Amino acid sequence: MNQGPPPGWYPNPSGSGPARWWDGSQWGAEAPTPPDDRTETAPSGDVYGAGATSAPTAPPVAPTAPAPVHREKRPRQPSKPLIIVGIVGIVLGVLLGVFGAVSIIRSDFVKVFTTETLEGPGTFTVDLRAGEHTVWSDDADVQRADITITGPDGEVTLRAGSTSELTRGDDEFDEIARFDVDRAGTYTVEIDGRAQVVVGLPIADLVGSLLVGIVLVVLAFLGIVVGVILLLVGALRRAKPAALQTP
Repeated sequence: MNQGPPPGWYPNPSGSGPARWWDGSQWGAEAPTPPDDRTETAPSGDVYGAGATSAPTAPPVAPTAPAPVHREKRPRQPSKPLIIVGIVGIVLGVLLGVFGAVSIIRSDFVKVFTTETLEGPGTFTVDLRAGEHTVWSDDADVQRADITITGPDGEVTLRAGSTSELTRGDDEFDEIARFDVDRAGTYTVEIDGRAQVVVGLPIADLVGSLLVGIVLVVLAFLGIVVGVILLLVGALRRAKPAALQTP
């Protein structure tokens, strides 16, 4: 009579199904779950019946499922550098906007539209700065010969003007003369004729005086827009979640 293997879990003798318990003399119930890893082996003998020369091998151990990976959600972390740069950009934009607006208001372009209109005939005083100036008239009957301008150094020389036009409200003026002012000061303008006359800088100089303020206002707008964008990005920025593996 052959001696059987020692008690333990062995492959099902039917060839399929879960492992079964061998108590040393007979088979027991099937294993409800894969048994723990066992190292014992059965000696040679007749287990499955006559003619068997080797003991059944130990059942395979079920693979262990990998541990789940969880991602930690970190709280919102604003970016302080972006917020600071955004605030600085907004402040600089506001300052540039103020300087630009003041520059436009004080420009010669605005002054020529707000300065007093000289209604002839009559004699008037105007404050002029050094440089080239233009005389405009709303009446074609009043020409260069009808205008006399006198300054600190005496009467100035009037020369023919260009074909530029000036519109102030409902009134339209034609350029009739130009003259040079060598020294800033108070000048006397005498009009011999019934007409409205405006004395100011040439159109090209007026536009040039306005460009500085326009550039400042545009830069101010861009600075404020960029500052607001950086401020929002910095305030809404989140830290990237870190992958944590559950032990």
